[in-house]
Amino acid sequence: MKKLAIALAAALMAASFASAQANLPQTSAPTQAQLSKVTGKLELVQGVIAIKTNGKTYLLPRLQKVAGFIKGVEEGGTVTVEGYERALPYTADVVILQATKLTVGGKDYDLGQPGQGAMMGGKMRGMMMQGKSRGGNMQGGRW
Repeated sequence: MKKLAIALAAALMAASFASAQANLPQTSAPTQAQLSKVTGKLELVQGVIAIKTNGKTYLLPRLQKVAGFIKGVEEGGTVTVEGYERALPYTADVVILQATKLTVGGKDYDLGQPGQGAMMGGKMRGMMMQGKSRGGNMQGGRW
């Protein structure tokens, strides 16, 4: 009787997981990011640094990291940004530009490829996957 109850509970859980997967919102097929180059004045759009040009708004989330450290990366500053353009699913006039190169006042800055240094990427991910953290190993750390 106990085995039957456990099997029935497992079957109900499996059915509920399968039905939940069918209710996820369907998004469009992933598109290949294209390399773009945009020049314009920086402004703040919904808390994100952006350039508005040619009726399109290019959100530049990677510039948040360098704002305040590179002279000219400020509201109203004119910059040229190269990077990979990714469309947002529900709007055609706003895109995300994952910047790889920034030009301000004739000086170029290499921002690296998207995904480098991202959260849980690179060195920290490897360390944590091996059971290490900043405080030593996970079992015998400072805490």
